[in-house]
Amino acid sequence: MSQKKIITNYLYNLSYQILQILLPIITTPYISRILGVEGVGTYSVTYAVTNYFILFGMVGLSTYGSRQIAFSRDDKRSKSQTFWDINTLKSITMGIAILAFYCFTLFDSDENERMLYLVQGIVLIAQLFDVSWYYAGVEKFKKTAVRNMIVKLTSVVCIFLFVKKPSDLVLYAFIISVSTFLGQAVLWLDLKNEIIILKPDFHAVMAHLKGTIPLWIPSIAINIYNSVDKVMLSRMVNNSSVGLYESSQKLVKVAATITTSLSTVVAPNIANNFKNGREDTTRNICTKSLIYISMISIPICFGMIGIRNTIVPWFYGAGFEEAAGLLGLSSWLIITLGWSSIFGTQILVSCKEEKKYTAAILVGLLINLFLNTLLIPSLHERGALIASVAAEYSGMLIMLFFCRKWVDIGNVFSPLLKYFFSGAVMCGIVDNLDEFLAANIIGTMIQVVVGVVVYLLLLLAMRESYLISLILKVAKSKKVKNKCSEKG
Repeated sequence: MSQKKIITNYLYNLSYQILQILLPIITTPYISRILGVEGVGTYSVTYAVTNYFILFGMVGLSTYGSRQIAFSRDDKRSKSQTFWDINTLKSITMGIAILAFYCFTLFDSDENERMLYLVQGIVLIAQLFDVSWYYAGVEKFKKTAVRNMIVKLTSVVCIFLFVKKPSDLVLYAFIISVSTFLGQAVLWLDLKNEIIILKPDFHAVMAHLKGTIPLWIPSIAINIYNSVDKVMLSRMVNNSSVGLYESSQKLVKVAATITTSLSTVVAPNIANNFKNGREDTTRNICTKSLIYISMISIPICFGMIGIRNTIVPWFYGAGFEEAAGLLGLSSWLIITLGWSSIFGTQILVSCKEEKKYTAAILVGLLINLFLNTLLIPSLHERGALIASVAAEYSGMLIMLFFCRKWVDIGNVFSPLLKYFFSGAVMCGIVDNLDEFLAANIIGTMIQVVVGVVVYLLLLLAMRESYLISLILKVAKSKKVKNKCSEKG
């Protein structure tokens, strides 16, 4: 695949991934004021529990399916057989998960939250129709991006039109759940042009179940990373604490999406190169991916720390003031989430090193659970964030050790020093602007613009080669495009 195609796929996937998280965040200033800290926390906890059932139903098939399609995409019949075998397996496992979820909802859930759980169950049903893993495997991100953008934008309009009071919490969950379902269902419309209808091979289905288990274990750990903090906070403190914790994480998730989207796009390309024995190409892609992700994630991390005091008051409203301090902690996740996406999804999984990936994830999970138990009783949501950051960095460092064959550390070290230095200087300048700016959207935008300018100027002053190379490529691309337009 050409570098141009990779960049195009990245931009499409990045656009959708940002929109997928950004749209709820666009609604957050409104929803946080309508539902309050308690409502936000209740929704977050029930959604986290629902995701446990999705996790067990999917058994790691999204990542595994994407990789297997990437392996067989050059042969339409083989690709089609792989699709039907994996989709059959997913239907069976998700069917069991849905049955278990509704048993839990009817017999074991909190009576006051039962209707909310029933509505959240629509998200599980949506997973039966999820074929985004197929499009990721064949590296066709435009189809998934455009159609899902339309569905997501519609859901935002519905939220502003119909959610008006605290008692509309269930209606809010219904809108989110149905939009997820529609986003998955519409992807089937183009499959008739992609694959042929074949009868699933039972033996192949069982083989896929065996093959996906090594990927399922780390996905369990990742899901626990993302949700166990909320569940433990709810049980050990209260849902208001969960609301503050969740609020500090939302902005970080949007920022992290900018970097992790690159891994989603590049992983199938690495898998294909690895299968065909092109080790030098694989190593080159991995090394450059780490450098470019670091160039983006490090300043975003420092920038988020710098604007924390101006963005929280106007973004979340009254009752969320404590989220500013929490945002300063959770911002450090932006760097490690970007790096882990490279070492884990992009390298270890694509190169069939699932056991090493699993080992790193499990170590991080154990650290997370231990620190949560130790810190949440006294530090509440701050303790949960400290546990998350420590666990993520521990797992990431282990992945880095396992990936040393595929990443040229010598070439990466020098750019990283420049990015951290420039990011730290930029953070100091942006943070000090608090004294002169109001805590509103204008103040935050001024800080963002100043931060971007300072960071880029510092890198250019240090003659950072990768940034200069990127600028020249963009300029060359625009020049070629303008010439083509003139000829047209």
